[in-house]
Amino acid sequence: MKNALLVVFVILVVGVIHELPLHGQTGSPEGLASPPIILVNLSVPPKEEVSRKAFIIPLHGMIDGGLFSSLKRRTAPALNAGAELIIFDIDTYGGRLEPAFDISDHIAGIKDVKTVCYISKKAISAGALIAISCNEIIMAPE
Repeated sequence: MKNALLVVFVILVVGVIHELPLHGQTGSPEGLASPPIILVNLSVPPKEEVSRKAFIIPLHGMIDGGLFSSLKRRTAPALNAGAELIIFDIDTYGGRLEPAFDISDHIAGIKDVKTVCYISKKAISAGALIAISCNEIIMAPE
């Protein structure tokens, strides 16, 4: 039951995030924006009073070296804050292979934190490689 509530909550939160504007959007050719890292406190019914730290990190657009640098910069605060769950929201047609391997290795190297890939629309090519590096994959119905 707890897992079902968590999945429903994550899907709802990620759906809301897609409506938020990206902070720091520069219109650069790489389309690299610095989306906010959003801290979400997940809790089960009050009788157990358990709170968990979760972070949602969007990975949208072209997979390239800039996205890899951005990912490292955005995962560090989550890990330093004691995250128990990191959700990578992926929506991409793919991109360059070397950065995809770097991103995949970085995510696979995250230990003691559960990683979940949420595919909101598409994870093609390099995006699929990144998705399988997470502990779990959740896909939006479409």
